[in-house]
Amino acid sequence: MTCPPARLATAAAALWITLGAPALAEIPPAAARDEARIYFFGNSLVHHLTDSDETTVPHWMALMARQDGREFGADGRWGFPRNFATELPPHTNWEFAEVEKVWNSYRQPFGAAGFDTIIFNPENFIQYDRADQPYNGDNPDRATPLGATMNVVDWVMENAEAPQFLIYEGWADLHPFAREFPPTAPEMAQYYAHASGTYARWYDDYVARLAALRPDAGVALIPVGRVMAQVLSEEPLVQIPAEVLYSDRSPHGTETVYLLAAMITYASIYGAPPPAGMQFPDTIDPTFAAAYDQTAERIWQILQDGAR
Repeated sequence: MTCPPARLATAAAALWITLGAPALAEIPPAAARDEARIYFFGNSLVHHLTDSDETTVPHWMALMARQDGREFGADGRWGFPRNFATELPPHTNWEFAEVEKVWNSYRQPFGAAGFDTIIFNPENFIQYDRADQPYNGDNPDRATPLGATMNVVDWVMENAEAPQFLIYEGWADLHPFAREFPPTAPEMAQYYAHASGTYARWYDDYVARLAALRPDAGVALIPVGRVMAQVLSEEPLVQIPAEVLYSDRSPHGTETVYLLAAMITYASIYGAPPPAGMQFPDTIDPTFAAAYDQTAERIWQILQDGAR
C-alpha cells in the first residue's frame, strides 16, 4: 500500500487530535451465534494474496469455526472504499480451499445469497484526517471515506435482507514509524501506541458518524488493530520479533498476524472466544502457537471489557 509521507501523516494526525477527536468508544460484546455468512469488502489486511491461504483472515476463521462446531461461509473482493462505492453491485474474486462459498455472483443477485454480515475494510493510510474529509490527491468529486462507505451501506440495505454492517479496523500503517524494515523495538512500541491511540480514535469517530447517519444498518466495529496492538505489547507475544509478524512496512502480515486478526474477528462475529485446542502448521510462530489458548482468553477478556 502507498501512503502519505511520514511527516505529513504525523503532523496531520496531531492536528486532528487538537481539533477534537472523540474519546474512545466502548465496544459492546457481540451476541452469541453459531452461523455466519459474510461478504467482505476488503483489502490485503484481510486477504494478502500469496501462495498460501494462511495469509488470509477467512481461512483461519473457517478452521476455528470447524473446531468450534459452528458454520462459516464467506465471499469477498479486494479494493478500497472509493472502488467499492463506484463498483456496485459488488463481485466476488476471493477463493479459499477451506472456506465455503456463499454466493454465485454469475447466477444470483447479491440479495439471494443470504449474507447476514458485511465486513467493510478501509485503507490503513488515511487516518491523518477525519473520515468526513475529502481524500487527498486526485479527487475531483471530493469523495470522503465516510461518503463512500455510506454509498455501500445504502446499496446493501436496499439489496439485501438487513445484514449487519461491520467496520474492520485493520492494523495501522508502519511507514511513519519505521525508517526501514525490520523496525526497531522502540519504533514498534511507538507504532503500537499509535494503533491504540490516534488510529483507534479515528475509527471510533468514523463508526460513530456512520452509525448516526445510518442507524438501521447495524453498524459496529471489529477492533482488530487496537486489540492486536495490545496483545502484541504484552507477554509472551512481545517477545516475537517484528519481522516474524510482518513482511514489510505496509505492513503486510505473515501467517501469524492473519491468524491473530482472525481470532479477534471470530470473537467479534460469533460472540464467543476463539476455540481452544487448535493445531497449527509450522508456518505459525512457535511462541504464538504455544500461547494460542492464553491469547484467545486475553482477546475475549479485552472484547468483554469494551476493547478500550
